[in-house]
Amino acid sequence: MPPAENGKDQAGNLSDCRGLILLLVASLFLLSSFERPRPVAEKSLVLHAAQGNGGALLSLVRFEQIDINRADFRTLTAIPGIGPVRARAIIDLRKKEGPLAELADLARIPGIGEKTVQNLSAYLKVDELV
Repeated sequence: MPPAENGKDQAGNLSDCRGLILLLVASLFLLSSFERPRPVAEKSLVLHAAQGNGGALLSLVRFEQIDINRADFRTLTAIPGIGPVRARAIIDLRKKEGPLAELADLARIPGIGEKTVQNLSAYLKVDELV
């Protein structure tokens, strides 16, 4: 049998393949033994704050509806679809007109329409009036 170009014969290549296959099988076994993450409830929100460069950085990990009448600026800006401008407008609306009776009241803010209110309803709720 002629030697392979890299100096290994076919038997050496076969043993390399067997070693690789064993490594892959062992890896799959180890990975399957770890507990798989459980599905997260559709509407649960956990905010993680990390200090960096003088400000707080918030990231959404899970979603739980937030009470629009109790949410502060940082909490509001962590919600998809609400940036700093909308968060400030929501807080200003609450200061000017009092607590929102329903999420549809957000449509009184310029730039927030029915579609935006509908999208935000996955993240926001109105609890009893504050």
